Amino acid sequence: MADHDVCTILDERLYFATLRSKPRNTTSCHYFCVDDEFIYENFYADFGPLNLAMLYRYCNKVNKKLKVCCAPITFMTHVYLNSSSEVHHKLENLCLEAFFTRPFPPVCCAQVVVLR
Repeated sequence: MADHDVCTILDERLYFATLRSKPRNTTSCHYFCVDDEFIYENFYADFGPLNLAMLYRYCNKVNKKLKVCCAPITFMTHVYLNSSSEVHHKLENLCLEAFFTRPFPPVCCAQVVVLR
């Protein structure tokens, strides 16, 4: 995979990649896609971020993947969020990643967003 296809989210652990198809997992890399799992249901023709329940589920999912895949016993070191090349999927995934990388645990991140 070329370097320009990948964006580092968390150093040496979590990456964002836009690929046409999901590659096979290897001994050092785990790929996952949430394009069909977290879907924004729009009103009229708007585009907005996913709701807080989906944000919470996403943060928990990524935390579990990082704990399992990056554990010393598995020897995997890289987790890739794979997105399709469709613009709305890329935007939704990047929005989720932005909230995930906040310096708060997932529950606190959702609470901070509600309180602000």
